[in-house]
Amino acid sequence: MSEVALPQEGRYWPQLAALSLAMLLPSLGTSIANVALPTLATSFGAPMADVQWVVISYLLSVTCFIIPAGRLGDMIGRSRLLLVGMTLFAAASAASAIAPSLWFLIGARAVQGVGAATLCLFAISAIRYDNGGLHRFASSLFNVVSIITTTGYASEDYQLWGPSAVVIFFFLTFIGGCAGSTAGGFKQFRIVVVQQVVVSALTRTFRPHQMVKMQYGRRRLEPTVTESVMVFSLLYTATFIFFAIIYGLYGLDFETAISASATAIPNVGPGLGPVIGPAGNFATLADPIKWMLCFEMIVGRLEMMTVFVLLMPGFWQ
Repeated sequence: MSEVALPQEGRYWPQLAALSLAMLLPSLGTSIANVALPTLATSFGAPMADVQWVVISYLLSVTCFIIPAGRLGDMIGRSRLLLVGMTLFAAASAASAIAPSLWFLIGARAVQGVGAATLCLFAISAIRYDNGGLHRFASSLFNVVSIITTTGYASEDYQLWGPSAVVIFFFLTFIGGCAGSTAGGFKQFRIVVVQQVVVSALTRTFRPHQMVKMQYGRRRLEPTVTESVMVFSLLYTATFIFFAIIYGLYGLDFETAISASATAIPNVGPGLGPVIGPAGNFATLADPIKWMLCFEMIVGRLEMMTVFVLLMPGFWQ
């Protein structure tokens, strides 16, 4: 199995930048398309139900090809397949840019997803050069970005970096991506809204007649928005605590139970501890726990409200 070698210090940063770009492009391929869906619907004069296949075809290709790509990389070489994936991704991107019709674009996006699967798999495996501080910086940056974007990868066991690193990575598990991102997690815009609500409430305790303006960027926060975010925050916290207690009752130690619940809601991937940490996996957990983790992941991916509204009797009337 051939791998990309980084033998010289002077060549480290250019090659690291290229591999980092290779990891970034698959995520952008999803997020950018989501933002462009209304424009595509207008340009092609197609209903939104058809235009959504621009995203669906890409995700289907990534999901279906990512496991065969791993086996194929073992057979013909990881670095060789990485270069093939880069070429395929670039060619499909160019075809998408000049697509004459919607279904041509959907087909090009499906091919682009195949290239994205190889980029996701083999970009990280190509880094095999220990260059002291540069390597540590690259490893730290990669793992932080991977956790925040809920990509699910870990290049090293960051639990060996000390207690402070463990605490930082635990809290990073909850943050998630930005508002328009397909990443899981609490999402950063909600953190800003919660901060605005808390500051407003505290200000009114000692200045009850002051009008506190809450805004996100340059836009005023409407009461419906703040109410929705606070309800989401309550449900998110309650779900996290509830499942952590259940996992503890099933016999998991405190660290594993807490981190399992924390990593399942945002679909992050690695947890903490010797069992499900970045150097472990979930294979040894009992089947009932795995089923509950799957359910918790679905609840988190559907952003809580969609699932909890099904529990209301009025919804079925």
